[in-house]
Parts: sequence; C-alpha cells; structure tokens
Amino acid sequence: MKYCKKIFAAFGIAALLVGAPSLPVSMNVPVASAAAAQGARIMQVIPVAGGEITVTEYGDVKLHAFRTADPLTDESYALESNDGVVLIEGAILKSDIQAWKDYVDCLGKPVVGVFLADHPNGYDILGYPIYTTDKALRNWQPGGAIYGISGGLVNAFGDTAASALPAPSEVAHVVKEGETVMLAGVELRVLPTDDDAFELEIPALNAVYRHMMGSHVHSILSSRDFIAQEIEEMNAYQKAGYTLILTSHYIPEGREAVASKLAYLEKALEFSESCGDGESFKAAMKAAFPDYEGTKYLDMTTHALYPAK
Repeated sequence: MKYCKKIFAAFGIAALLVGAPSLPVSMNVPVASAAAAQGARIMQVIPVAGGEITVTEYGDVKLHAFRTADPLTDESYALESNDGVVLIEGAILKSDIQAWKDYVDCLGKPVVGVFLADHPNGYDILGYPIYTTDKALRNWQPGGAIYGISGGLVNAFGDTAASALPAPSEVAHVVKEGETVMLAGVELRVLPTDDDAFELEIPALNAVYRHMMGSHVHSILSSRDFIAQEIEEMNAYQKAGYTLILTSHYIPEGREAVASKLAYLEKALEFSESCGDGESFKAAMKAAFPDYEGTKYLDMTTHALYPAK
C-alpha cells in the first residue's frame, strides 16, 4: 500500500485509495453522454505515466479506461467488481503497459484474467491469466495477421514496443465464440466477428467491446463486402440496444456513435459504387466527413478498394 500511495501521490491523487474523487472531471463529451445514458457516475480522471485513466461507476462494476498518449492512442480497460478485476486488451509501448499494470495492481483486488484480442503485446509484463479464442491465438502466431501488424509496430517504435506475443502454451483459457464466462462476478460473452480476433459483450455495462470504430474517425475498410458486413454489424448493435461502445483506439462512446458510424459506412459504400477511381472516392469522403480524424485509414481504404493496376 505504501508503494501504491507513492505512485498516486506523484500525480496528486492519493484520494483514489480512499474512494474520494480527487480531480475535476474534464471529460470528452462522448464519454460523459455514454455514462449519463445508463445513470452511471464518472468518478474521476486520473493522469498516469503515459496517459490518463477515466473511472466510471456502473452500479456494482467500475470501468477503468486507460487512454495512452502514444501515436496510436491505445485504450485498455479494467472491470472492477467486489470480487476482483478483469482486463480487456493491452497496449503497444512497454512503458504504457507497465504503468497500466502498476495502476491495476494498486486497486488491491485479484486480477483474475485478461481478455486479449488484437493487442496481446505485453502479456508478459502484465502476467495475468490470458483468455482468448482459437482465431485470435492463431493470428498471434507467425503468418497470422496480428503477428504481422505487431512486427510492423516493433519496426516503427523499436525497443520501446512490446514485441512478445503469447504462445499457445501460455494461454490459460481458450474461449469459444458465443460462450459466456463469469470472472470476478462479471459476465462476459465472446462474440464472433469478421476480423482477426473477437468482440466482447458486457451485460453489466450494456456494452460491447470491439477493436476499432470511433464515431469521428475514418475506418479501415478492406472491400465492399467488408463494408456491407460492417453495416450489418452496426444494425445488430442498434437492435441489441448497446449504450456503451468500447474500442482499442478511441474513447468510450454511447449509442449515438453507432448511428454515426452506420451513416459513414453507408456513404462509403455509396461512394465506392459511384466513384470511378480512388482520388474521386477519397475526395468525396473528405467532403462528406471533413472533420474526421484518421486520414491514413482513409488512404488504406482507398488503396484496398481501388488497387493499382
């Protein structure tokens, strides 16, 4: 406990250890609206080395959302109940992963497991039991999509990036798609997805976790068929009535984010069918969504939809 107080006191937030808010809440609007939609209470925003952590109370479960300050703006999550803590995803940089582990360990409750999908990097630093699916695990191995992306990140960030990926023998629990597990009193259901890993439904938060979305960020869309699949998924989210969307590269958002992304995808499909070349497609998308971040993602989509001849 003395070690934890020293960590938090360094950022002026020792009050966290006795449950009192210690900083004024200066939240991004989507986070606040997502919480308000469920009557949740934003407790505090905590600066830590490499980023900040937003703590929101959803009844008996607290959501700790760690947003890094690295160029990828990774998001990792911790679900805290009376019985323990469950983590969702890691990060890319070793320093961020260590800061996240230090914070989680100082919550003073057992970490019963970590769900790793697209960001298994740093599993060895975290050291908690790993939960994943067969598909994700295959994609962490040589030749897999996530393995390739991780290698590219190591090339980009050098020794600061966490390069180790879990081998099959290091995974504690391989969960089947559609299976529901109960960890630390929190129910989590693994959902199938068309990408390289899986999604998670979290009923206590009326939430779904997926790798990427972001209501005001361009998406990486690999084909017209994939755009159609994403449209189907957004429609499914609306039908399910999720009020909280968690992703690995954007702040938590509410149900309005699903409507925004659905409109974006429908425009992308429309333009992909009406524009004869990549430049006109990209120009149309920029005109329709002038304030969107992630222009590199738009470039990737353009190259995928209009490959060089």
